[in-house]
Amino acid sequence: MSAGQYWILVGSPENLEATRAHGFRLQGFKTRHRKKAESMRPGDRLVYYVTGVQGFAATATVTSEAFEDHTPIWTSRDPKKASEDYPWRVQIEPDIVLPPGLTVPAEQLAPLLDHTKKWPPEHWRQSLTQTSPLTGTCSSISTGARFPLTPGG
Repeated sequence: MSAGQYWILVGSPENLEATRAHGFRLQGFKTRHRKKAESMRPGDRLVYYVTGVQGFAATATVTSEAFEDHTPIWTSRDPKKASEDYPWRVQIEPDIVLPPGLTVPAEQLAPLLDHTKKWPPEHWRQSLTQTSPLTGTCSSISTGARFPLTPGG
C-alpha cells in the first residue's frame, strides 16, 4: 500500500483517547464529513491534530474504504450535537502514536506545512479547524521528524 493523500484530523483530546482505546484501528468522522470520509482510500494517511493543546499526537494509515456504523465511540463537545455519533468510519493502522499526554507542538510544524501557508503566518491556527486534505509537504510529520514533545491534554 503506497502513501496516498494526507488528511488532517482535528479532534478533541477525549476523541483521541477514544481512538487510542480502540488501538488506533478505527476512526470515525462527523456526519457533515461524509464526503471527505468517502473520498479516503487505503494508503491515505491521517495526521491527528489535538484541539486545545494545539499539537500533533499521531499518524495512521487508512486500510479500508469508508463505511457507516452508528456504534457510539466518539462524542461531540457541543451540547447541541450530543447525538453526533461519528458514523462515517474507516479502518486504520497506527504509524506514529505518541504516549498519552504528549504532542508535537503545532506551532513548530505549522510553518513547514504547505497547507498552513494559505493563511497569513499569524493566523496559521485557522488552517487547523476541521478535518481536511493536506496538500504539499507533510514529510516532517509522516517520517517522525525530531521535535521537542510537550505535555498536552
